[in-house]
Amino acid sequence: MAERLMIGSLLQEFLRPTNDTVHQAVKRTDLLCYNRLDGRWDYVAFDARDPAGLMPAWSLSRGELNRIEFSFPPLATVVGNTGEFVRARQEIITKDLDHEVNDQYFTLADGTGTEWLGHRYAYVRRS
Repeated sequence: MAERLMIGSLLQEFLRPTNDTVHQAVKRTDLLCYNRLDGRWDYVAFDARDPAGLMPAWSLSRGELNRIEFSFPPLATVVGNTGEFVRARQEIITKDLDHEVNDQYFTLADGTGTEWLGHRYAYVRRS
């Protein structure tokens, strides 16, 4: 379950487990804002489930009305029994006023260019 707050032009999102959202710790915090100086979106995530710590990302452009794409710097991670570098990108797609999808794609930095969908978060607005 995600709780979103607007702080000025900054969107803050808290991701919590769905079983007991009142007493469970926040698992991921995302911050998103449009940087008018650079003409692009700035994004940073802190995921308590991942040892990477703060994970910043930036869009290459201002995006479209219903789609923003971010690129992350390479991340070091464990794949199988070895350490690997992974490139990551993320797409936030607004389907309509009440539905949004956040897809996170990964590519091993092994020269093959094979990309896979690592995580999909599908949001539905509830009142």
